[in-house]
Amino acid sequence: MSSPRLAIAPLPASDVPAALALHERAFGYAYPPDALRQDIASRQSAVLGAWDAGGRLVGFGVVRLLADAAHVMTIAVVPEARRRGHGRALLAGLRAAAVALGAHSITLEVRETNRAAIGLYRSAGLQEVGRRRRYYPDTGEDGLLLTEDL
Repeated sequence: MSSPRLAIAPLPASDVPAALALHERAFGYAYPPDALRQDIASRQSAVLGAWDAGGRLVGFGVVRLLADAAHVMTIAVVPEARRRGHGRALLAGLRAAAVALGAHSITLEVRETNRAAIGLYRSAGLQEVGRRRRYYPDTGEDGLLLTEDL
């Protein structure tokens, strides 16, 4: 899942501080540090990082297996690296990881106002199957539920 301009690989525990700072920059709120460390250590999760050609962490994503379904917990890309295919590459890596974990489907929630992410997910084949009212406590906005059979 790598190209000359981007490398997608499992995120090592040593990069947790950089990933947490990246998430804060990308979304304006912290990803739970203990959850990220647990996902890295778990056999029921995959945490992938995206490094640019200079070796800088520019994104990461987390997927967890719940029964036979994979749930994308986050895909975060730093603002200055967006619209370059990094989110798409992370999503592809998370899909492959979900299949390797034994998932039959993949699901995620996305803020109803995050048009760029919604466009990415729909163009990648995920379908909107529901809405979670007031899902995001910081704004009270709805989360759109998207899924795809693997």
